[in-house]
Amino acid sequence: MKIIQLVANHISAPGGMEHYTLGLAKKLREDHQIFTDFFCYCELENMEKDKTKVVIDGFSSINIYYANSSDILSLFSSALTEGVDGIVLHYTPLASWLLGYLQSLRKNYKFKLLVVFHDCLYVPSLIKDKISYKIRYFLGNDKSPNLMASKFAKIADHVLTFSGKYKSIISQWVRHPVACIPVYSTIGEPRPIPPLNKRTRRMVVFGKPYRRKRVYQEAIQALIESCHNLGIQEIYDIGRSREREHEVNIPDLPEVKILVMGEQPPEQISQVMLTSLAGFIYYDPAYLGKSTIFAALCAHGVIPIFSKSTTSVADGVEANKHYLVPNNYMKNVNEMELQSISDSVYRWYGNHSLEKTVEIYASLLRK
Repeated sequence: MKIIQLVANHISAPGGMEHYTLGLAKKLREDHQIFTDFFCYCELENMEKDKTKVVIDGFSSINIYYANSSDILSLFSSALTEGVDGIVLHYTPLASWLLGYLQSLRKNYKFKLLVVFHDCLYVPSLIKDKISYKIRYFLGNDKSPNLMASKFAKIADHVLTFSGKYKSIISQWVRHPVACIPVYSTIGEPRPIPPLNKRTRRMVVFGKPYRRKRVYQEAIQALIESCHNLGIQEIYDIGRSREREHEVNIPDLPEVKILVMGEQPPEQISQVMLTSLAGFIYYDPAYLGKSTIFAALCAHGVIPIFSKSTTSVADGVEANKHYLVPNNYMKNVNEMELQSISDSVYRWYGNHSLEKTVEIYASLLRK
């Protein structure tokens, strides 16, 4: 079987979605003999320069935004005629211009269309599993900020997302079930993992510059308190120091040394995590199913630390069972309880590993 994955950015670009889709393609090829070509639909800064088709890890990748309407239809038509059986659209608002083309292709060719919602959906405040009539009306009317997303969902054979709250919204748009599985770790799934008593009292701050910037600016007191409560002796800061307007400024912390590691390959990040006790994330705990950073921590048995908690159980994740926040519980947590949290996040992750994620994709594409 052959598919096209439509992605926002070039698969060689650093980022969660790019690593996710490339890892997905490798595992689909390895386990299910499903072969991928990548079409990148982003608006390019230098369209002429980036027209070239490239091959990465055996996967061809081509940017399609520069093409005019006849070129686009010809490109897709040739692919579908030559044996492409499915298209996987990884949705972002940048994909809006593709809607008409996909609608046209649906009328003239037989193929599976799977739309994947990573992010970029508007979630009304206080949304719960059962959506009220007023919220349901808002999500479906022409003034909803989700209008374009809903149009893509409605032309799809299947829809997949990573967050239970996103699933609640998408389920208002389509009649068929919406698949929901949290993201897998894009920096590896080591087995076995060492117990906490074999690790260093180290905290990891990992991710894109804008997320780490917010850790040091908006959650610095929570970070300091967490280090104090857990006896953390050092922090490893991992990732690029700058991206667009976001620059990470490393603070001087009392009693805790911060080691700036910069951007590292996945294998090196994995080794650091396997020897670390905890990882600090600036992220809303209500949406952890779509966080690749949280997935990576869980896959390595690292204890996730947040600046705040949520009263809801989102995507099966609970405070003090799957993560900690600076509070009275953290102040008094013992080694046995810390190990229990490490075990819990590792088990939680095992339910949606890369292997299980790929099984769901393969099943949807072949239905």
